[in-house]
Amino acid sequence: MSYRCDFELVEEIANVVLKGLAKPLVVAKELVGIDEKIATIESWIKKDSKGTCLIGIWGMGGIGKTTLAEEVFNKLHSEYEACYFLAHEREESNKHGIIFLKEKIFSELLGCEVKIYTKNCLPGHITRRISRMKVLIVLDDVNDSDHIKNLLGDIGNFGSDSTVIVTTRNEQVLKTNKVDET
Repeated sequence: MSYRCDFELVEEIANVVLKGLAKPLVVAKELVGIDEKIATIESWIKKDSKGTCLIGIWGMGGIGKTTLAEEVFNKLHSEYEACYFLAHEREESNKHGIIFLKEKIFSELLGCEVKIYTKNCLPGHITRRISRMKVLIVLDDVNDSDHIKNLLGDIGNFGSDSTVIVTTRNEQVLKTNKVDET
């Protein structure tokens, strides 16, 4: 591989070193059969490169949707510029409201505190910044079809190769939001 300038070479070396040093945030033990499911989700993510990939994990309570999303997040987080895992979205949105959660998500992704005033759109300066970023976002336990758009805006606004994973008990949430894979 050739590089146009020293900066590109140094950046590539730094990325390789960082990936090598990255360790999973949590190492789950004795999760029977999860490696196959993780590999399936990884293949869906890799297949849909260039745009933002929207993945759905659907099923009844207690079958391991959140655990699967956590394992995928822990395994892949080092491949993204910014990441956010919103656990218990249904409960958190009822407790704090959509705008609070939206500010929390984008503050973490952008690395600075942001203020958002409406639930239906993002300020232009935030949209411009996230459009250049490869992000990984997990929204866990989404129950309302509108919450994905209300929390993230248009997922096409994220930079290329971004991934959004949604876990839900309500299959309609995934159908309404036209996920790429379920």
